[in-house]
Amino acid sequence: MSENECTLGDDPGTDGTATDHVSTGESLEVRYRDRSGVWRRLQFDPRPDGPGWDRHEEKWTGCHWRPVGRAVVTDLWWQTSVGGQ
Repeated sequence: MSENECTLGDDPGTDGTATDHVSTGESLEVRYRDRSGVWRRLQFDPRPDGPGWDRHEEKWTGCHWRPVGRAVVTDLWWQTSVGGQ
């Protein structure tokens, strides 16, 4: 199998095996499947050249994560819930 080929898969490597975007050790990553069944990933990394965070938005192609957007975020806050869906 060449470097440009892959075996299509539904699993975007939730075990960490399909990471195209290299993040720092202090990143926040959220993976989710949208209503159409496509896996998506949001990743926030501290900006190396100033305050804030770099937000990377990606879509799982079945082979790798394809970038679909990015932005600089000035403030980041999150909350989690356990026990629900």
